[in-house]
Amino acid sequence: MSEVSTTSKVSSPSKANYRIWRASPDAAAGIVVGPNEVRIVGDKNNFFVANELGTVMQGNTVTINSLSENYRIGGLFIKMNDFVQMIPQTIVTTVPNNVPFPPIAFGLKTMMDLPAFIAFLG
Repeated sequence: MSEVSTTSKVSSPSKANYRIWRASPDAAAGIVVGPNEVRIVGDKNNFFVANELGTVMQGNTVTINSLSENYRIGGLFIKMNDFVQMIPQTIVTTVPNNVPFPPIAFGLKTMMDLPAFIAFLG
């Protein structure tokens, strides 16, 4: 891979520190490296972006090597852990697959632990 586009060819001043590598000038695939992110692009429908906001993968098939409770669906739902998904369910005893877990829960846990921390200091 050779560096085809350099920082001097980037039109936006806010993206002046980006480097773009492609195999040829007309190739759709490439690697974009910036100060706070990395993008690996196959074409307009298949790409991977990692930045301070998180990781995005787009493609026809996506494989995730992680436990089910470690990733969110739609930013709101988390999957039940793998053991719970193995429990057989019937119409009477249903087992949910997704649990609503709004982002506010992280702050609530911290607020619940705060009185114990303050008591520890005193």
